[in-house]
Amino acid sequence: MPLLSLLCLLALSAHSLAATPIVGSTYFTKYNFKIEKERHLTTNYWRGEMIPINTPVVLKSIGAKEFTISIDGRLIVFKNVRKFTLRDPKVIAEELLSPSRLTIPGNAERRDDIESGTLRFGMTKQEVIMTRGYPPRHKTSSTKANRWVYWSSRFVQRTLVFRNNVLVEGRGLH
Repeated sequence: MPLLSLLCLLALSAHSLAATPIVGSTYFTKYNFKIEKERHLTTNYWRGEMIPINTPVVLKSIGAKEFTISIDGRLIVFKNVRKFTLRDPKVIAEELLSPSRLTIPGNAERRDDIESGTLRFGMTKQEVIMTRGYPPRHKTSSTKANRWVYWSSRFVQRTLVFRNNVLVEGRGLH
């Protein structure tokens, strides 16, 4: 495994081991995500306004079906669609929230791609997660798999293929 991939994996792993997020605490987002009408569906549709990686947020509430964060006073609801995520909001919050800013790996161009939400051939799995978030588990049972399926909308899928932990296939990528 290339050193950069290993460092990125270790950084995400260390942040993944963090304790359950605490309501009222400030965190940083571990990946980009999109919202529409102050809401993010955990199906991870890629449309609407992008909230970038490392955005400071406050966890306002966490319940059985959703959790809420605040970004500069704006309340954003993460609505869990469990039949697609196959996990509860607490786990999704743990995947999203970090107590400290992430160090984004790579050269300046790669960091710009990650921060702008632009997927590129040659990205590692961890860089794809930082760029696009986690794929819904009903179509991608594990991030260890070499084929991930994301949704652009309710009807449009984007399949990404990895070889040796590196993105090698995907519609609309450069």
